This record gives sequence, structure tokens and C-alpha cells, in this order.
Amino acid sequence: MFWFPAPAKNDPRVLSFLAYEMEYLKGAWTAPKILMSLLVPLFFVLLITAAWKRSWKWLLGTVIGAAVLKVLWSVIFSGDAGLSILKPAIMGLIICVGGLYFYLKKRRAKE
Repeated sequence: MFWFPAPAKNDPRVLSFLAYEMEYLKGAWTAPKILMSLLVPLFFVLLITAAWKRSWKWLLGTVIGAAVLKVLWSVIFSGDAGLSILKPAIMGLIICVGGLYFYLKKRRAKE
């Protein structure tokens, strides 16, 4: 992500995980792989629909569900290297949940 400075030292688990993801994307596209890949646009449809309908519980559930599924997929398919995304995934989830919480708190204060 462009807003973070490049690390002074690269974690071998991160490099291993990134190599796994690159190999996954460049590999043969089987039916299960295509179905798994369709979860990405489905996530965005759920996200947009929940926000459009102002269903904050569905929005929160979608964000949490996506983070959990990404971590599970990473660990199941790439092993120990998949654990390297745990910290960024949790931080991203905290930021999203916190942002939604403060938005709703501010919105309720106006009402």
C-alpha cells in the first residue's frame, strides 16, 4: 500500500505468502477456483447493498465475514505463511469497525 513506507527488512513469511498468491492467480483456473474468485465481487455487492439500505448490522457482518474468510483461506491454503496477514487483517478490521462506530455515533448525535 503506497501510504506505508517500504519495510527495512522483508519478512520471509510475507514473501512466501505473496509468492503463493501469485502462483495461485497464475495457475490453472478450475471451476472451484472460479467459484472462489466470484466471492470477491459478491463481497462488494453485499457491501454496497448493505450501505445503500443503511443496514449497519449487515455492513458490519459483511466486513467481519470477509476478514475472517480471507484469513481462513490464507492459512488453510498457504499454511504458516498465511498467518503473516493476520496482523494487517485485524488492524484493517479494527479501523473499519471503528470508523463505522464513530460514524453511527456522530449520526445519532445529530438526530
